[in-house]
Amino acid sequence: MSRSLAKIDVMDLISLICLFREETYVFERHLALLTFGLWVIEPNDPLFVNHGRLVGAARIVKSVMHNNGKIAPSAKRKFFEKAFATNVVASALLSPPVIGPFNDEIEPRKFDLELGRSVVETFLRAPSSRLRTKRPSLNKAIYFIANEGFGPHYKFAPATIKKQWVSHAVTAPFLLAEENVTFDLIGLAPDAPNWLKLTDSILKRTAQVREYFGLAKSIQETFVSKLDPVSRKRFQFVEFPSQVEAVVIDYEPFSVNELKIYQSYSAPKY
Repeated sequence: MSRSLAKIDVMDLISLICLFREETYVFERHLALLTFGLWVIEPNDPLFVNHGRLVGAARIVKSVMHNNGKIAPSAKRKFFEKAFATNVVASALLSPPVIGPFNDEIEPRKFDLELGRSVVETFLRAPSSRLRTKRPSLNKAIYFIANEGFGPHYKFAPATIKKQWVSHAVTAPFLLAEENVTFDLIGLAPDAPNWLKLTDSILKRTAQVREYFGLAKSIQETFVSKLDPVSRKRFQFVEFPSQVEAVVIDYEPFSVNELKIYQSYSAPKY
């Protein structure tokens, strides 16, 4: 299976999660939220994302599908047709990307995503400038993090930071946005006994969910505006549904000490 980002239609997932379009089968919205949360963690691995979606569908079957007389037989049949597509099930059986509990796979991946988030946050907090040499840049962000800009316990090799930035540049704004809401959407383990209950709780808060995506849109727009033209073209940033209204959020500028670290960067001379 291709690991192309195009395999996951993020714009449609957001439309469904926010109820900008209706479900075409029962529990489609639950699976959309799960798919989105796993995509944020692994944007370049649709095999991992689709496997998690399949596990979520199995959890739904075990929890409610066979014991809920309120669901019509025709609705159940459509759910099975959509959620257990032949190619997805075949891929899961022939080459499962996860062995063991999903949560054990999600946690280390979240750590990688947080490094990408730190790069984006550095861009958002860095001072703007009309001078090209003083504008925010990837090299400055990497230098800032590698030199304890986020504290002495958050220090990583520049190569590690850059690797996670490349992997998670597109999804990091969604992790930043999650810090400003009171619920978690990202990285819910589909095999956890409480996954369906947690998802139900989130999906009932439609206004707050829409606000979350508005925050993510605002963060992405601000971040992309500070990127150099080459980087903007390099990454396929998410196109949001037109109904998503950006919710402006102001990030606290660097402290005196943080600014000192940031401004001590000097471009390498070749």
